[in-house]
Amino acid sequence: MWASESTVHIFRNIPSRLGAIAVASILLVACSLSERELPASEGSGSSPGEAKLSGSEAKDTPLITIKGTINKNNALISATPTKPVQVCIWRRDDLPCADVGEEGVYEVKAPSKQRIALAIKGGGLWPTLRAIVTGDKDMDLGNTRVVNEKGLKSVADALGVAHDPTLGALFFSGVVDVSVKLEPASGTVFYLDQAGNLEKGARAITMRGIGGFTEVQPGEVRLRFAHPTGECGFLPDNNMGGWPDPADPGVAIVPIEPGYHTSLVTMYCGPPR
Repeated sequence: MWASESTVHIFRNIPSRLGAIAVASILLVACSLSERELPASEGSGSSPGEAKLSGSEAKDTPLITIKGTINKNNALISATPTKPVQVCIWRRDDLPCADVGEEGVYEVKAPSKQRIALAIKGGGLWPTLRAIVTGDKDMDLGNTRVVNEKGLKSVADALGVAHDPTLGALFFSGVVDVSVKLEPASGTVFYLDQAGNLEKGARAITMRGIGGFTEVQPGEVRLRFAHPTGECGFLPDNNMGGWPDPADPGVAIVPIEPGYHTSLVTMYCGPPR
């Protein structure tokens, strides 16, 4: 059994139709980002806007160490996965992958001051991307929320859309009343309350809720965050929000890979800080 962190919510098998989509909510909410400032990366050493826009071409860039945890005890899969879990740097076959140890901990080398994504696969998990911007010092990302294909299918079923495993999905969070527009438009948006129930007709995040898009076309997409009483943007050293758009502070850019889901995307929205 892998140890879990205090901020990690353990999934449970929930038999009801709507209850099944709680996997996405519990997957992402943990210690709610709706009521607290986003955490700073431990020693990341640069703000998102200082990073280069692509790490895929910078083969000679100095490397840093990224560490974190993957909680293997997720709902709808066995407590002990049948396969090992690996963390790789997405589209960087020249960099070695890292096995996730028995305590759920991994360490992987990554290029410094780049926008990258961690690719997490194995153990019955639905493959996961976590888009971050690296600094010039080692980073501790804490826990990354993951799910399996059955959990994503539950979301699609509750929405009444056909789940296509060749498409992608993503999840986002923020303060109350934050809404997100996907550019280019694709898939189906959804909002869940703090109990993981589908908020029918919702147009924004509710207290301790989250949102997401399912059945998203692969490619690089832009999430335009909006809030009725304030502007949205990345906080310095935010490592949970995706990649910044240097021309538009209210936009987070993330990759959508066929058969993957992109983990929690978020930024600060509200009065100027």
